[in-house]
Amino acid sequence: MERIFIACIATVLLYAWPVSAADAAANVKVNDKGNIVYQFLNAYDEAESDSFSSAYVDKDGIIMVPSVSVARFKNAIGHSYNSGSGIITISDKAKSQYYEMKVGSDKVAVLDKNKIKQSEFTLSTDVSLHLVGDYPCYPLDFFQKIGYKAEFDGKRTITFDFVPKAEEKKEDPQLVPFSLGSKFGYMNAAGTVVIEPDFDGAQPFSEGLAAVKADGKWGYIDSSGSMVALPQYDTISAFSEGLAVVGQYIDGKLKYGYLHKSGKLMKAPEFDYALPFSEGYGAATYGHTFFYMNQDGIYVLNRSYEDTGPFSDGLSKVAKKDSYGYINKRGDEVITLQYENGGDFSEGLAAVRKNAKWGYIDKTGATVIPHQYEHAGPFTDSLAAVKSAGGLYGLIDNTGKPVVAPQFEAIGNGHNGYWPAKSAGKWGYIDAKGSWIIAPSYDFAYGAASELFSVRTGDRNYYVNSQGAEVVPRDASGKEYVQLLIAGRAMEVNGKLMELLDNLPAVIEGITYVPAQPVLEMERAGLRASWNADTQTLTATRSGLSVALQAGNAKAQVNGADVELAAAPVVVDGILYVPASFLKGNVVSRVDYADYRPVDLTAMGMEQTWNDFAEWADLYNNADSDTRLEMALQIEEDFNALEAAYAAKFQAEPNNDAAYMEYAVLLGELAQMFELDELWAESANMARKAAQLDGRNASYYNLYVADQLMMSGPEKSAQYGKAAEADPYLVLNHAWTSGMYYDAGIAFGEIDGMSDFAIYCLKLAASHGDEEEQRLAKQLLGDKYHLSESHYRRF
Repeated sequence: MERIFIACIATVLLYAWPVSAADAAANVKVNDKGNIVYQFLNAYDEAESDSFSSAYVDKDGIIMVPSVSVARFKNAIGHSYNSGSGIITISDKAKSQYYEMKVGSDKVAVLDKNKIKQSEFTLSTDVSLHLVGDYPCYPLDFFQKIGYKAEFDGKRTITFDFVPKAEEKKEDPQLVPFSLGSKFGYMNAAGTVVIEPDFDGAQPFSEGLAAVKADGKWGYIDSSGSMVALPQYDTISAFSEGLAVVGQYIDGKLKYGYLHKSGKLMKAPEFDYALPFSEGYGAATYGHTFFYMNQDGIYVLNRSYEDTGPFSDGLSKVAKKDSYGYINKRGDEVITLQYENGGDFSEGLAAVRKNAKWGYIDKTGATVIPHQYEHAGPFTDSLAAVKSAGGLYGLIDNTGKPVVAPQFEAIGNGHNGYWPAKSAGKWGYIDAKGSWIIAPSYDFAYGAASELFSVRTGDRNYYVNSQGAEVVPRDASGKEYVQLLIAGRAMEVNGKLMELLDNLPAVIEGITYVPAQPVLEMERAGLRASWNADTQTLTATRSGLSVALQAGNAKAQVNGADVELAAAPVVVDGILYVPASFLKGNVVSRVDYADYRPVDLTAMGMEQTWNDFAEWADLYNNADSDTRLEMALQIEEDFNALEAAYAAKFQAEPNNDAAYMEYAVLLGELAQMFELDELWAESANMARKAAQLDGRNASYYNLYVADQLMMSGPEKSAQYGKAAEADPYLVLNHAWTSGMYYDAGIAFGEIDGMSDFAIYCLKLAASHGDEEEQRLAKQLLGDKYHLSESHYRRF
C-alpha cells in the first residue's frame, strides 16, 4: 500500500507542475490528463493488464510517451537513461534484445543479448526531452517497430500490448539427412546432395541447425554445412526455442546442459537429466528432484517430482509414486496426481491412463473422451491414433468420434496430414481418411519429412516420395551420387564393400594414384575395361560413358573429349595407375582415399636382418660352450650396432612413424627368438612412440602382438574386435597382409552393421585359411549368414 501511495504522489507532483520551456516551443503540446492501458505476461507467462494516469506529448502531430511512464512497463520493458551522455537503453525481456537511442537523434541501434550491434532503424521523430525534469520521450512508432501494439485513440488513451505474438514458425531448410554406408550428408527434396556425406551421424534440421557426428562426438552445422558448435558432446537433442540439450561424460557419468544456437553454453553439463525447452521453460534434475529454469538459466520452479514433461498448453505433467498429474507455471497442481500415466497436452487435450485404460482430459482436468483405449497418442491436425480393445488402431477426432475405424496393427504420430501405419506386418502411410497414400511395403516407416517419407527395408534407411518412388541422392548434374572410398586395399562404393584390391594405391610426388582397371570395373561405375600393352592404353565403356587412359599422357578421353589430369598415368608392375582425382565428376561423384600400410615384415625390408639373427640362433644352439661365449659377445655388439643405427634414424627423422613401427616389430621378432621379455617391453615402447605420430599404429601393433603371441581365441578376438570398432578398414588391411581372415571375420561379426565386412573376410578364410579355418568359416557362413559355397567359390 505504501509503495502505491508514494507512486501516486509522485505522479501528481510530476503532472501538476507547469510545462518546461522546451514544451512551450511551437508544435509541442503536453497533455497531463492522459491514460495508459497495457497488457503483459507475468512471471508465469500468464497475460495480465494494468492502467495508470500519464502525461503524453504531441510533437508535430506525433504522440510521444515519457520515460517515467515507460519505466512502469518493467514486466515487459527495461529502461535506463544516462543524463550525462544522453544515451538511453531499452531492453525487451521477451526477446532478449536491447535497443540504444540518444536524445536528439531519431536513430535506434538494435543490439543482441551480448549488446553487440546487429542493425539500425529510424523513428518518425527524434527522441527529445519534455516535461519538468527533462524526461526523454519516445514516439509510439518505436514500440511498433520492435513488434508491439501501440495505439492512441485520438482522445486521451494510449494502449500498449506487450504480450509476445506467436512467431510464425520459420521453416527449417528443406534438407534431410541421408546415408551412404557409414557416412551421412544432407540432400533436398529432389534428392540433390547439398551437404556432402562427411559425417559419422546426422539428425534432421531444427531451427536452422542440425546435429552431426564426427570422430565419435556430436556438434551442430548450419544449412551451408558450416560448423556452428564443434563436435564435443556425447549426446545431443534438436534445438527448441533457441536451446538444445547436450551431454558429456564427466568422471564416467553422463551429465547434461543447455547450448545456445550461437554455440555457447547457457548451462554447462552438470545435470543428471534435462528436457528440451518448451514454452520458455526447461526441466532438469539433480538426483531424483526435477526443477525448471527459464531461458536465462534462472531456476523458477523447484518441485520434488520423480518424473516430469515439457510445458505444453501452459501445463506440464508431473509424477510422484507412479501417480501423474499436471502443474501450471506457478507450480500449482491444477490437475491432481491421480493417473497411472499421462502424455503432454496437445491441441488442448492430454491422453491419461486410469484403471489400465486410456482416455483424454482437458486443461481443467475434466474427462472429455472416456477411458476406453489400450493406447492413446497425441492430437495432430485434430486427430489422434488410438488402440481399441480388439488390439487394432484407428483415428478419432477431439470429441472421441471415430474418423478411421480400427483396422491397423499400429499407427505412429501424424505429421503434415500423414500417419505411418502398419498392416499385415508392413508399414506405409495413410491420410486423415485412413486411405493408403503410400502402400504398406516397408519394414518400418518414420514420420513424414517435408515432401519426403523416411522408410526402412532390412538394414537400409532411405526416402520415398508421395508416389512411393525411391528418391536417390544425386549430384548437381543430376547423376546418381556415387561415392568411392579407397582405404588401402579395401574399396567401398556408397558404403558397400566391393573387394580388396590386389594392388595398393600409391602416392607419387604428392599425388594419389589408384589402379585404374579394378576401380573402373567396380559396381556402380560399371565400365568394361581392356588393356592394350602395345599402346599402354586402357579403354573402358558403359552405356553413355567411354574412357581412354594412356600411360605418360596427361590428357584422358571422356566421351571423345579431352580431360586434363593432375598427372599422367603410370604403369607399375604391369598395372596402369591413374590419379584418383580423375574419377571425381567423370566416373563417380566423389573420391576419398585413406592410406593404410599394415605391419608387413616383407614390406619393411627386414628379411636380411631377420635371417642373420636366425642363422646366428641356429649356430648358437649347436655350438660348444666356448664358442657360445664368443657368439654372445658378438651378438651383443650386433644388438648395440642395430640400436645405434635406429637411434640415428630417429634423430634424423623424428616424425617418421614407419621407422618406429619397423623397429618395434623387429624387436618383437627378436623377443620371440631369444625369449626375452625386456625386448618385448622395448618393442611396446617403440610402438607407443609410433602411435603418438599416427594413432592407427597402436591398433596395428596390438594385432601384430595378438598374431605373434598366438593368443587364445577369446583374447585374440577381443584384440581384433577392439581394433575393428576403432577402424574397420585397418583390420581389413591387416587381415589381407597377415592372412588372419578368420579372426577378422569373427570380430566383424560381433559388431552391428559390419556384416558385409564379416562375410567378406569369412569368404576369404573359407578359400585361403588353413584346413580348420576353412571348415569353421564355411560353417559360420552357412549357419549365421545363410550362404552356400556357391556364393563364395570365386574367392
